[in-house]
Amino acid sequence: MCQLGITHEFSDYQCVTLSLGVLSIKPNAQTGSATETLEAADKLLFEAKKQGRNRVISSFCEVA
Repeated sequence: MCQLGITHEFSDYQCVTLSLGVLSIKPNAQTGSATETLEAADKLLFEAKKQGRNRVISSFCEVA
């Protein structure tokens, strides 16, 4: 992200950073609700933030 040169005057890093939580699912009749899916993606986002700036944490879920 910093290579894009987008400045952030209030950041210790002086540039915009990006952390992502990405969840990919293969839906079927056993797949949870949209709320459960968003909660799982949110957990991944917080794990990315915990590990540091400019991180992507992803997971794939195939419900059998």
